Amino acid sequence: MCALESGVVQIENHLTVVPTEKIIDKDIARDIMTTLELKADVEADDVNVEVSDGHVLLNGTLPTWTARQAAHDAALYTPGVTTVENRLFVAP
Repeated sequence: MCALESGVVQIENHLTVVPTEKIIDKDIARDIMTTLELKADVEADDVNVEVSDGHVLLNGTLPTWTARQAAHDAALYTPGVTTVENRLFVAP
């Protein structure tokens, strides 16, 4: 005897988040630097932020892994950022 169950068997999510306004690279870089200035672990002057079409490149040297992660997260969670390439070094 075979019992058939009814209900959802598969869901495909094709949703895309589309920004309602164009965020330009200059604004993204400014927002990242503002966030870095608020981080106690990060000296914002030690981080070079380059942004091109929402792609962020971080360069510089920070004193701890915690500071490196904080800088990465500041960039990653900034509106308009699509990817982050983290080239930050740690040197006490």
